[in-house]
Amino acid sequence: MRFGEELQIVYDLPFMNFCIPTLTVQPIVENAVTYGVRKSESGTGTVTIRSRECSDHIELIVEDDGPGFTQNPNPGNDERSHTGIRNVRERLQRISGGKLVIDSIPGKGTIVMFLLPKGSCLPQ
Repeated sequence: MRFGEELQIVYDLPFMNFCIPTLTVQPIVENAVTYGVRKSESGTGTVTIRSRECSDHIELIVEDDGPGFTQNPNPGNDERSHTGIRNVRERLQRISGGKLVIDSIPGKGTIVMFLLPKGSCLPQ
């Protein structure tokens, strides 16, 4: 609401029968807005949040159409790595055995995938 017409949010969540650890999605969506949409040339853009069920895992995907960035081939060895992303990655692995995958293309945007093993958390 704060960004009005400058920010579009698209939800494509056909599969919602899964759990994800607290404080994992929120910082990634914030990054998509702050470093994706808000850093685009126009200062406007779209964040898409979608889910899909695969044979052995669930994917929750946060995608922005911002400027993207050049990825470090060894993100664990980069002292400049963002603490928030590192915390999300560790929390996801520790609590659910999940994995965080980031794919970004300069000029095209960023996709962050949460890969959650099936059965790692039973919905209540």
